[in-house]
Amino acid sequence: MFVLLHGSLLGPWSWDGVARDLRDRGHEVVAPALPFADARAHTADHVDAIAAQLAGHDTTAPTFVAHSFAGLLTPGLAERFPQATMIHLAGLLPIPGRSFVDQLEDEPPIHQPDWIAWGAPPPWADAARARHFLFHDTDEATATRAIDRLVADTATVAVDRAPASWPALRSAYVCPIHDRTIDPRWMHRAAREHLGVAAVDLDAGHCPQITAPQALARLIAELAPSLRPGTPPPAPSAAGPPAAPAAPR
Repeated sequence: MFVLLHGSLLGPWSWDGVARDLRDRGHEVVAPALPFADARAHTADHVDAIAAQLAGHDTTAPTFVAHSFAGLLTPGLAERFPQATMIHLAGLLPIPGRSFVDQLEDEPPIHQPDWIAWGAPPPWADAARARHFLFHDTDEATATRAIDRLVADTATVAVDRAPASWPALRSAYVCPIHDRTIDPRWMHRAAREHLGVAAVDLDAGHCPQITAPQALARLIAELAPSLRPGTPPPAPSAAGPPAAPAAPR
């Protein structure tokens, strides 16, 4: 079973195309709604929300696909679902004992320089910013539909400190090489240093579940079997980590 976790600003609707393709391939798919917009909702509340929406499903060994901010939920998911596997999509990765806010101070630059330089307002309040950074790699109609559905992000999860340890999950990392939000160079480095895997490149921007759903679904379906015990890890990207920020598309 694939459990598709949306990042901040988005919702379960962002996975519609991927979910449809995976179901056509014969997979069970659930796309829970996460409370990123609720300022009272901390990491544990998000994990509780996921578990509640998986009630009635076989959760013996789900494969979570965590986009962006949802990657920070990994410790709680690992504690609740220790037999799960994880595919990170442009995912932020937790570090023991640190919050994401801490990481912004400690780690090499996570975000692309242009994203940082843009400043306010946030994407959900600025269609031009959302189009440029999140949906630049799709047609105008698709981008407009997505922008109209963005919601405010309280970023409460960003201040939650990860626990000192949590069960290790077999993981893969998908790096959208045209991401204008999170630096692909950081993604490759973080996947290697924090997960011990080589990132797999995808020809897309930050939100391929919206802009390239078929390509993403195909990649997810190919990666998942390699995460089962006794199988080799996902193959490294042929391109390797980008040497410089990806060119605009």
